[in-house]
Amino acid sequence: YIYRVRLDVYVYMLFPELQQQAEKDLEADIRGVDENIQIVHSSKANDAAALEQLNAFDKAWQDYKQVVYNVMDNLHKGNEQEAIQSITGGEANDAYFLIASNQGNQKFHIWIYHNC
Repeated sequence: YIYRVRLDVYVYMLFPELQQQAEKDLEADIRGVDENIQIVHSSKANDAAALEQLNAFDKAWQDYKQVVYNVMDNLHKGNEQEAIQSITGGEANDAYFLIASNQGNQKFHIWIYHNC
């Protein structure tokens, strides 16, 4: 789902005829990540190390999600240049790569990243 969140924003920006669908897909993909984080959290409830990694991932995800909403808000307001700047080298780009980086327990982090 995380890969698709970024794709949904790009589709929204690049294909005006697909904006309504891209916005629906974006919301569904965000819900999917949130749901998967809860599933992983429940399945790792007795694993303190895993929960620590998950909590760090969830914090990065919450930050990224807010940045995505900011980008979409800019696009809705017609501030395309500001949205593009955020995605290509600004706040959204930084937040995405924080999620994608391999910190801590690499195997667990990669599993979370690919399953959320």
